[in-house]
This record gives sequence, structure tokens and C-alpha cells, in this order.
Amino acid sequence: MPFETDPQTLQDLALTGINGQAAILQLFKPVTLGGVAVLKEMFDRPLNDIIIIQNRLGAIRFLDSKQLPIRLNKEECDFIEYYLKQYERLGTTSRYRAIKAHIQNWLKPSSQYYITLRGVRLLVHLLHHIADVLNERHDLPALLKELQQQTHTLSHHIRPLLIQKSKSGQRFSAMELEELDFIFRYSKSLEVKKFMAALYQLDVFMAAAKPVRDAGFSYPEFITAHHPTLDLKGFFHPFIEKPIGNDIAFNYGKNLCFITGANMAGKSTVLKSIGICTYLAHVGLPVPAAFMQTTVFNGLFTTINLSDNIMAGHSHFYREVLRIKEVAVKVGAVQNLLVIFDELFRGTNVKDAYDASLSIIKAFTGVKNSVFIISTHIVEVAAELQDAGNLFFNCLTTGMVGDKAVYTYKLQPGISNERLGMRIIEDEGLVEIIRAQALT
Repeated sequence: MPFETDPQTLQDLALTGINGQAAILQLFKPVTLGGVAVLKEMFDRPLNDIIIIQNRLGAIRFLDSKQLPIRLNKEECDFIEYYLKQYERLGTTSRYRAIKAHIQNWLKPSSQYYITLRGVRLLVHLLHHIADVLNERHDLPALLKELQQQTHTLSHHIRPLLIQKSKSGQRFSAMELEELDFIFRYSKSLEVKKFMAALYQLDVFMAAAKPVRDAGFSYPEFITAHHPTLDLKGFFHPFIEKPIGNDIAFNYGKNLCFITGANMAGKSTVLKSIGICTYLAHVGLPVPAAFMQTTVFNGLFTTINLSDNIMAGHSHFYREVLRIKEVAVKVGAVQNLLVIFDELFRGTNVKDAYDASLSIIKAFTGVKNSVFIISTHIVEVAAELQDAGNLFFNCLTTGMVGDKAVYTYKLQPGISNERLGMRIIEDEGLVEIIRAQALT
């Protein structure tokens, strides 16, 4: 069973980006176009296989700690890929054809001959560079051993003389060029594809280690347990400059968190941050947190930035109802989900929002095989939920300096009854602006 999520969650968390918006994916910057494609595929297919996840994290951690002298040049690697995709290679080698092409290029330079010559040179050079770094290393994690093996297999088909020529910068003869081109684009083309695929994966792993060094990311720890567990310390949103770290923990006894706080206190950002950490961990990448320990989840569903659907004739409230129904069906069909709802039923009146929020949250307290995080602006709901043993309360508080609200953005136990909507309206002078317009 794959890790389940949906477009609403991807959009809520800005994971892959749409319509030019910044994306979490862009925090990791592979050098090559192939690496970018591999990273995108990883983001599109999060995992719930703990072995594969740990293998990825192990490779990234190894590269981070060992700082291997691997150099990947974007232009050169992309040119190699361009060369490999040139016209279909004939299934034979020919001395006559090789010499003829060499002479014709000497008389009148050919772009095709140049592409072949440069592509072959760069690929041989890249091959022996990776071999020099990885060969004779016996401490490589599993996924880097794959690259080591692909490098060894492909190098085995190239005469040592040609490797030495490449190392010393000597030119290949016309027949040597024909020989290498035949190997790379015909007889061992499958081995070349495997080598390049492993290289692009290496590119992603090296890029993934950088936020650990530069942005305070850490390596999530996966544990096995009978019930979903999630423990985050110092988690933050990676798009915020100088973010405030927060802590939260879920287990079988406490699997539903009810979050309150005033407008602009940071509730949505906290929810997004938890979702981002969980998603990245299941891609097998470092997370924006000082510490993360978690069981493997089978899916992640969020409802944070839900809009109406004019084309379908659905109001915002009805879209909320349909979304909760959709997620509830998933919760019934798939165990070990992380479910995040931000501001339940904001699209209806206060009385209906109170009744609906209370009934929905009470229903979710009976589900023990998933983790739920729910924020609401209807704080009166909290009083009716005090007896739910598996529910705990967190809030984001606000202080005052003079007559100005000061936001701590710090998650702490308890329930916030602060209401700052009118304070914000007054601070922005909205009433005065409107009255002034009425007088003109």
C-alpha cells in the first residue's frame, strides 16, 4: 500500500508548488537536470516502507558526515545526457566510418561529431572520477554501494588504456572514439543508464545534506510501535526567517491535539510545519526540526487553505463538509494517517460552526489508529471536550506591549481565550479609513 495524500494537501503545504509559488521541493537544489527530475519523482511518491526510507536517510547522512570529494558539474552532466539521447547508434563499429567521420569533421566541422566527441570524453572522465572517489571504500551505505557497483560494472567494459588517456588529457583516436561511442550508446547502453540514474540519485542526496548544515534541518528517526507515534522538538517552517521552534508529541494515549489561539497567532504556520516535517520524513529527506522521532504513517491529509468551488456550485461551507467526509472515509479505510484540520467550519455562522465542530471532534476522539491535529476559532468547543482522554490542548498565546499585540509564536499547553480580531482592525485603522471615505 503506498503512502496516501492528495492535491489539497500538496497545495496546503506548498510541497511541489503551483502557479509559480515557492515550494518546499525547492529547498533542495540538485546540480543536474537529472537530479532535479529524481527529486521531483521522490516528492511525487512519498514512502511508507521503513527500509527504503532509512536507506535514503543513511546515504544522505553518510555524505553529510564524510564530505566525499565528489564534483558534479551541471553543464557537463547535462551535456552527457544530451549526447546519450542523440540519433540512434548503429549496432556495429566500423574503422572506415570512424576515419571518414574524423576526416569530414577536419575538413568541415560537424556539430554531431562534436557532440559525440565531447560527450564521450565527459562520460569517461565522470566515470573515472566517481570510481576514484568510491572504489576501495568499504563503508558505503546501501544506496551508494549501488553507484559503486554501477561504476565498476561500466568501467570493466572500457579498456584501461582509454581510462588512462582520459585521466592524462590525451585525445582519443578516431577508432577509440568509435569504440567508446559504441559501448556507451549501444552495447552497454543499459549499464550507462543505470550508472546515470545512480549518479542523479547521488546528486539529490548531496543536495539533501545541505539544509542540515545550513538551515538547521535534522535526520528523522523512525521507530516501530503498535500505534502511531510522532515526537517533534524545535520544529519550524523553513520559509520563515529566524523562526521560532516548537515542540509537540503524539502517542496512543494522546493522539488528538486541539489547538487554539488568536488571529495571526501562528496556528496555520504550526500546522503546516508539522505536515511538512511528516511529508519530508516519508520522502526520506531531512526535516525542519531539531529532533523528530516517528512511526511510519500511511498517509497525510490536510485542510488548511480550502476554497469554494463556483463551477460545481459548492459554497465554502459545503466544500468543508465534503472535505471532512472525504478524509473520514480515508480514516476508515487506511490506518496510521496524520490528519490536519485548520479552523473547522469557518464558512458558516457561529452556532452551526460550534455544533458542527463539537460533533466532528468528538467523533474523531474515538479513532485511535491515526493522529489528528485540529485548530478552531470556536474556543467554547474546548470546554465540552475536557473528558476526552486521548485529546490534549495546545495554544499560541499573545502578549501586549502598550496597546499593541505581540505574538510569541510559541506553542504551549492549554487553551487560549484571547480574541484580537477587533484589536487588529483598530490597529489598522479600518473604521477611520472607511469613515474618511464617507466624508469625501
